[in-house]
Amino acid sequence: MKRQAAALFLCMAGLLTVAVLNILNQHSDSLLRAHSKTIAGNWATYLVETIPDINAAIGRRAPTADELEIYARGNRFNRIRSFIVFDANGDPAFTYRPADTADALAANTAGPQPGSSVFAANAPIVMADKTVGSVTVTVNQRQLSNLYVKAATAGAVEILVLVNLALLGCWFLYTLLTRAAKQHSIALSRHDELTGLPSRIGFVEELESSIPQLANAEFNAAVLVIKIDRFREINDVFGHRCADEVLRNVADTLHRLSDSHGFAARLSGNTFGVFFPRMSGREDTADWARKINDALSAPITVQSNRIQPKSSVGIAMTPTDGTDVQTLLKRADLAQFIAHEKGGNRHRFYDSETAADFSELHSLETLVERACDEERFELFFQPLFDLKARRLSGFEALVRMRDDNGDFVSPEKFIPVAESLHRIHQLGTWVIRTACQTAVQWPEQLGIAVNLSPAQFDNADLAKIVREALDTSGLAPERLELEVTEGLLLEDTSTTRAQLIELQRAGVRIALDDFGTGYSSLSYLWQFPFDRIKIDRSFVAGMGTNDQAAGILTTIVELARTMKLPITAEGIETVEQLEYLTSLGCDTGQGYLLGRPQPASELAASVLDDFRSRTGQTDEDAQDTSRPVATAC
Repeated sequence: MKRQAAALFLCMAGLLTVAVLNILNQHSDSLLRAHSKTIAGNWATYLVETIPDINAAIGRRAPTADELEIYARGNRFNRIRSFIVFDANGDPAFTYRPADTADALAANTAGPQPGSSVFAANAPIVMADKTVGSVTVTVNQRQLSNLYVKAATAGAVEILVLVNLALLGCWFLYTLLTRAAKQHSIALSRHDELTGLPSRIGFVEELESSIPQLANAEFNAAVLVIKIDRFREINDVFGHRCADEVLRNVADTLHRLSDSHGFAARLSGNTFGVFFPRMSGREDTADWARKINDALSAPITVQSNRIQPKSSVGIAMTPTDGTDVQTLLKRADLAQFIAHEKGGNRHRFYDSETAADFSELHSLETLVERACDEERFELFFQPLFDLKARRLSGFEALVRMRDDNGDFVSPEKFIPVAESLHRIHQLGTWVIRTACQTAVQWPEQLGIAVNLSPAQFDNADLAKIVREALDTSGLAPERLELEVTEGLLLEDTSTTRAQLIELQRAGVRIALDDFGTGYSSLSYLWQFPFDRIKIDRSFVAGMGTNDQAAGILTTIVELARTMKLPITAEGIETVEQLEYLTSLGCDTGQGYLLGRPQPASELAASVLDDFRSRTGQTDEDAQDTSRPVATAC
């Protein structure tokens, strides 16, 4: 009887063990095949996104050196045994094995061996919604398979020892499998799939292991946080694939620069980190930051688009800025933020001034947000005079904002903040609408000039907004002049030109502001449809003391006369400047000599009276123009 019970027990234990092992084997086999299928699908997507013309690559039947490099980069973290690319007819095109040479890639034999841990999976290669071929990826799942085998063996031993603990043994197996999967997931989380760099987790772990060892070192460690400036615009204008390629290019550049002195990582989105453990001081670190800025600002061609990404770099150093990882990262990120807000394409060290700037900037951002929500801006108007006829021709609208104490905040401070907060579109719309509503109350011979931020052209509705402002106010389109700077034209010439032309077709005039300060102003005069150019105030201020400034003024006026473009001179502050510019042939002038910016409520005949007193004009000369100015308010 005991023998029968023992035999029955052993039989039950054996059957249960076999059943459990069979279930585990099938389950593990299914998971491994699914994982292999996922890798195959990823490879098919990777080939389409990284090979400029995958269809042509398949047709060549042999990869180029550049394509081999792309395959190797993609295989950096997703280790595969080989893959075979087939054409649309199902015929093999070429085979890639990581250890093979280029000559050996002509062979088309690869695949799993019976009973091995090698799995093959197939995925279509789709380009522009058309299947141009397929890829079969062979993956060696031995390591993951061994985990399942070990777990199954441990469970079987538990079952053989005591049948009553079978459920506990199964739970133990499940725990082992879950732990293995978690460890595998953690390993993947330490690396960024898109760029191949370590992720933020990997970066922090490396810092935590390295920084404590530098406590008594004679040199400093530097943590750099790098953000790509205006990446959102790159993504919106050129698309996600192009933006991803820009990120890969940035990652390759940072890896190349830091490889022998430190290491780089992708922290998030368009933000990267670089760690230099052995810096001799701030100057040494600043040299590396400048190298990074210069390298990342070099123009690149991505999908036939010429893109010039720039970067803002924030730096925190041990031990002055902290000795723990989180403090260093936070302060480097803070310095990067201030560098970006100061215009970008620069580096900045963390210091007490950075912290103060951040506090001031945070307060200013809050002020701008509230002013935009509540329309707490004001418009001031600076007179524009026809220098030949010596009469008022219009005003330039200048936006103003007050702080909580009622004091004015410089536009040079709050305009960039509005741009960085993506509120410039809202602010610009208010300025255009308010300027038109004010100008329609003036005599018809007076025009209104409004400055546009380059960021306003990021919104395709700009022309619509201008037309609605004109229609609502009733202002004639020819009385509105929109001023743009060269910063706008450096972004996207085709898109910008189309919007400028659309505005001109609506009857609005376009002026190029601050002419002469950019490196390629002359080319813009025939590339874009300008109706006027405005000479930068720096040339007017320097013409009395600098012969070159006077010569440039003369050249600009002659150039404008040749192109039949009217000229406005800014910054006129003396009678001598006024007379000289008039003699040169400038059409319009503005400056403190002719009138300071005033709110609409203060525009009156005193503007013209002040003009006559400053220039020596007689009452008889001005009698034709005094009445229109009196009604300008």
